[in-house]
Amino acid sequence: MKSFEFKSGVIYDQYYDIDPQSYHERIRYFDSHIQEIYQLAFPQSLHIRIDNCIALYKVGAHRQFLRKADRLINLIISENIYHYQDRDIYYELLTMKAEAHHRVREYRLSTHVLRELIKIRPQDKQSKKHFIKAMCDYWRHEAQFVRGLSIILFLSAGIVIAMELLIVRSFYMQYTQYVELTRNLMLLSGILLLFGNEIRFRINAQREFRNLINQC
Repeated sequence: MKSFEFKSGVIYDQYYDIDPQSYHERIRYFDSHIQEIYQLAFPQSLHIRIDNCIALYKVGAHRQFLRKADRLINLIISENIYHYQDRDIYYELLTMKAEAHHRVREYRLSTHVLRELIKIRPQDKQSKKHFIKAMCDYWRHEAQFVRGLSIILFLSAGIVIAMELLIVRSFYMQYTQYVELTRNLMLLSGILLLFGNEIRFRINAQREFRNLINQC
């Protein structure tokens, strides 16, 4: 029993002897001693697991982070442990989770987590900023057809301009004004579709945020 306790203490100490900023090294140590870490006393095991989860987020391993974050968040709730080393670890992990979902383009999941963060801290400006950005990116992702149509209009306008310069102005001057009108309408339509949607997304995101705040 004593040898097991000694080994456990060594595992814990060795992990925290690694430079806190050496995220990759801490991740490698965790992966190579995962069984021993899970067998540590609960507080020690939890500390290392939380630190490892944050390290994964810091190095951009967002999929791995999300898998571990869900388990840790559920554990924190079930054990009623919301603070870790004077940090609101529950809120911090949720914030990272929202950002990680956003980074892997899971915008609906990102906005879902952000709604919970806003309910916890309605005055948090960062949550508001992230929520509006995530909502806009979600709608932008869903409106790929409109974006594609805008690109088609711009390309078509480019083709019309080329035809105007190479053919119409050289051989069919009488049609110049009609060709100019056509390509201008194409360009204007593309711009209105592209930027009009962006403005609409932002206005709707602001409205969603206000509605959410009113429900708090």
